[in-house]
Amino acid sequence: MKSLVLAAGLGLFSAFSAHAEPTYMIAQIQVEDWDNYMKEYGSAALPVILEQGGKVLVAAPEVEKLEGSWSGNLTVVLEFPSQENANAWYQSEEYQKAIPLRHKYASKSTLVLAPGIVPPNQ
Repeated sequence: MKSLVLAAGLGLFSAFSAHAEPTYMIAQIQVEDWDNYMKEYGSAALPVILEQGGKVLVAAPEVEKLEGSWSGNLTVVLEFPSQENANAWYQSEEYQKAIPLRHKYASKSTLVLAPGIVPPNQ
């Protein structure tokens, strides 16, 4: 029975890996000037996110910390259709121009990219 469950699980992972996997950008940000952050950075960043097929899944000033340390007053999670789309967003000329605006109005920002599914042994 155990091997049947494992085989089914591996088949599920194979089905997922046959398609482009979504990639998520997760950010912890300490915004110091909310009005200008939203007006200047937000208006510069959002069109580029959408252009690469990105979706804003979370943009919350408060989160419930369950374990460990978590800092910042804004948590953001973006979903992109693929790692390529996520990198194209971040490396685009338009977004590179928006980064200094984020730094101007936020004292801290940590961003990571994470794949949606990582099958075992990969």
